[in-house]
Amino acid sequence: EWRDKAKEAVARAERDGGRAAGVKAENDRLRAIIKREVGEAAVTDFSRLEESLEKAGGWRGRAQDISLLKDKVKELKLHLAAAVAAP
Repeated sequence: EWRDKAKEAVARAERDGGRAAGVKAENDRLRAIIKREVGEAAVTDFSRLEESLEKAGGWRGRAQDISLLKDKVKELKLHLAAAVAAP
């Protein structure tokens, strides 16, 4: 009986170890994505990341800001092209 319990404990430990490795890999992947999005400095202090998300209105607010900035870049490129072509 104790051998069966030991075998079950070993199997459970191996299964949980595999799950832990999967969670760690997912965590590392998500940290890399966050680093790419907000920069290295913000990732070292997650409280700063949370503050910036709150100020921006969350992920949706940030996405909207990005969209507006992309539109502004397009508009400025058109103005630049017109200014260069005008002289």
